[in-house]
Amino acid sequence: MNDEIFARVKALVAEHSRIAEEKLTPDAQLLDDLGIDGDDAFELIEAFGEEFGMQDMNDFHFDAYFFPENYGCSMSFLYHLLFDRKEVQRTPITLRGLAESAEAKRWISPKARW
Repeated sequence: MNDEIFARVKALVAEHSRIAEEKLTPDAQLLDDLGIDGDDAFELIEAFGEEFGMQDMNDFHFDAYFFPENYGCSMSFLYHLLFDRKEVQRTPITLRGLAESAEAKRWISPKARW
């Protein structure tokens, strides 16, 4: 992982999350650890693509990684929480994953890393 790119990713995430950069680690997950979701996540990913000149974000499917705004208040959320928990889970995105995608100039799905 390129240290310069990672530093830029940390600065971008800190700016969009209001979390101090020194608390951001390579393995911090945007949704589960940092609580970035909904419109905030959308704005972060959009800024990420612009900041790093991402040429191919076609493989990025927002709903695979984040919930829509106000999802926690919907009846659908309650149904999945009570009866079908696997539907509520999302694939985690880490700062390391963002840095690796930024370095490659294309979205690399976390599943492709496993």
